[in-house]
Amino acid sequence: MDKFIAWAAPGLLLSAALASCAQPRRPDAPPPGLAAERCTPGICELKVTVTNCHSATGITVDKPLVEATSAVNMRWTIVTPGFEFDIDGIRFDPANPQFERQPSPRRNEFRIQNKKSRDGDFYYFIHVKGCEVADPWVRNTR
Repeated sequence: MDKFIAWAAPGLLLSAALASCAQPRRPDAPPPGLAAERCTPGICELKVTVTNCHSATGITVDKPLVEATSAVNMRWTIVTPGFEFDIDGIRFDPANPQFERQPSPRRNEFRIQNKKSRDGDFYYFIHVKGCEVADPWVRNTR
């Protein structure tokens, strides 16, 4: 038994470490009472603020539930100086081809074209380098 524990312990520790790095669990719908803010035609601007890089609530977006009624280009900008997006700065869960990544000239900016090919609520993660992950929503509607 002692040999089994000695053999299994490193694997259990690795599993626990990997689990702690996993994405938060994706909820089925936005929180009740969260008001949707409509995107304007053309470019939908979203401002990301970092107040505490090491807290799940330390990264906020000015539109935590943004609503698109037509195809729109979406641009997230980190307004807090000194922070930049990770390589996968905005990632939808589950991945969705209607949200197509676009190139951006700045590290504090992330762009996606929302083709709005399907209606619904779409959960995404904001990845800022070295920080906890934030998790707002996009709602595509008619």
